[in-house]
Amino acid sequence: SALLFLMLRLEKRIKDELKDKVRIKTTELNESENKFRIMFESSADALILVDETCFIDCNQATLDMFRCKSRAEFLGTRPIDWSLDKQVYNSKSTKELIKENMMATCNQGQHAFEWHYIRTGGEFFPAEVLLTSLSMNGKRIIQGTIRDISERKRAEEELASLQRKLEQFSYQDSLTGIANRRMFDQTLDREWSRSQRNQEPLSLMMIDIDFFKQFNDFYGHQQGDNCIISVASALTSLPKRTSDLVARYGGEEFVILLPETEAKDARRLAAMYLDTIIKQNIPHESSKASDVVTIS
Repeated sequence: SALLFLMLRLEKRIKDELKDKVRIKTTELNESENKFRIMFESSADALILVDETCFIDCNQATLDMFRCKSRAEFLGTRPIDWSLDKQVYNSKSTKELIKENMMATCNQGQHAFEWHYIRTGGEFFPAEVLLTSLSMNGKRIIQGTIRDISERKRAEEELASLQRKLEQFSYQDSLTGIANRRMFDQTLDREWSRSQRNQEPLSLMMIDIDFFKQFNDFYGHQQGDNCIISVASALTSLPKRTSDLVARYGGEEFVILLPETEAKDARRLAAMYLDTIIKQNIPHESSKASDVVTIS
């Protein structure tokens, strides 16, 4: 009986120790889950949990991002429900892309990409997405971090627009606003290569304002600048093809590049340009060619 008593006491002690271990593990697990929930809810980024079919959890930042009034409005929905029908810069369907992203996450453990989502009101926005494959209660789920990058994209577009404007200005003559020498040089190289490759004619007019030094000396440099501006405006006012280029070559010199233009057609256009400048009737008392501004 003494042996039985000892065995029972030993069994009780083992059970008590197991209960203590279970209680400690349960407490640790609860504390861990509480810490996770606190971190989950306090994140500034949208955090979501999704299984094979739909969203099963999200934080408040997700509801704010998608403009949802409650979790019930978001949970149970599918990723495709909040995605643009066609993702930007991709020919594949949204459904195909979602499947590919999910598979990449499961295979690699993590997968990052950009995505275009739709808010409750129909407004779409770009986002950075990081998906991580997790195991929870023996079930494979995916945790996602979604960051709205609308502001960054706007800033990038503004910067790109500014760069385009700066590039445009670098090809523009500051006085007349027409193409400058740099633009002409690059266009001539391109059109020369193209004309050789296609065996097509390329005509070029070099234009000079007659007795311009005398004009400057007589009327002053400000009127000289106005004269150059007027001539540039007249040269660009005549109908031309999009491939034609009128540029300021330097000083009072201009150049007109005419791809796919035979010499006889260039001569006909040159006569029109000569006549157009004369019809401006810009006085030039110190000219030996005419009493108005002319070009050669």
